[in-house]
Amino acid sequence: ADVKAVRQVLTDVKTFTKGPDYTVRFAVGLGKGMVTSVGEDHRKMRGNCNRFFVKKRIDKLVPIIQKNVFRLFEDLDIVTTGPDGVRNIRKGNEDFDIMYFCHALTFRSIQMIVYNGDVSYSTQYEKEGMNTISYGQRVIGNRIFFKAPILDCDPAVKRIKDSLKIYYLILDRMVEIRKATFRSSEKTKDDEPDDIMRMMIDEDLSPTEMHDQIQTIIFAGFDTTSSFLSYALYRIAKYPLVQERMREEIMEVLGDRTEIHPDDLPKLKYMSCMFKECMRWLAII
Repeated sequence: ADVKAVRQVLTDVKTFTKGPDYTVRFAVGLGKGMVTSVGEDHRKMRGNCNRFFVKKRIDKLVPIIQKNVFRLFEDLDIVTTGPDGVRNIRKGNEDFDIMYFCHALTFRSIQMIVYNGDVSYSTQYEKEGMNTISYGQRVIGNRIFFKAPILDCDPAVKRIKDSLKIYYLILDRMVEIRKATFRSSEKTKDDEPDDIMRMMIDEDLSPTEMHDQIQTIIFAGFDTTSSFLSYALYRIAKYPLVQERMREEIMEVLGDRTEIHPDDLPKLKYMSCMFKECMRWLAII
């Protein structure tokens, strides 16, 4: 593919505009946020959110993402931690749902970027949240693909909107708690996490604007990221020699350490090439 042409299609918003499938139909599931908005609304929110998704900032989240991985291992009983702190890996031929693992890891990581928390305290609610996102994207995507109307009287569309109403109430409560915890006095304001929710409060966005932007970020990043991770891990499992070479590189870079540091990432060259090759094989977007 012509890299310059691809870049122009993705960045030249005057020549290559978003059509109604994005701005109207996808907005039912994704919200009227950064992905589906156009013009000044899009430029403003993109300018505000860009700093949260630059590589240097994401790299700093590596230790947190790794902790999410270990927590998920324990939540799924793949790994148990003994009283001495030693982790024991489950052995045997039990089935392991890699898609669910990647869904949960992605869901928790995106929530950390948006509002510095997640809903893993309730496994049932976490599952419902992930299922609702996947269901919504599947419903809207199918109707767009088959040129079918998206109507409020459609039971599937109604289910999406009813779920979103509950989610909006939760977001509103989170904003109330955030303001009460960190903005009730000057002493606590500096302790507030520097995340997307803080930026939105600082920008004095209305509740509806917050709903749309957060909905867009979580919904748009969820299935794409988790599907790619699942596919990449599947490809690694298919090629034991690749898996072993990756393991050797990790052991060489980390040595006796078990935690990955942001400075380690440039040294994991083979792993980086492997993920890029997986993206070449299966372009999610």
